[in-house]
Amino acid sequence: MEGERLHAAIRALPPAQRAAIALFHFEEMTVAETAVALDTPAGTIKTRLMHARLALRAVLEGDDHA
Repeated sequence: MEGERLHAAIRALPPAQRAAIALFHFEEMTVAETAVALDTPAGTIKTRLMHARLALRAVLEGDDHA
């Protein structure tokens, strides 16, 4: 069931964060490659990944209010 919670949490992310997570983690792109693919500065990609990871961690640890 943990996988289902993770997928639901990913689907609930804002589109920009969801895209960054998908390319970086699932497509195994680097930050630079993800930045090119999304036509976004690398620093912005890093920020989106950080916020997405924090949101996912909060959901998976049971703190849905983070």
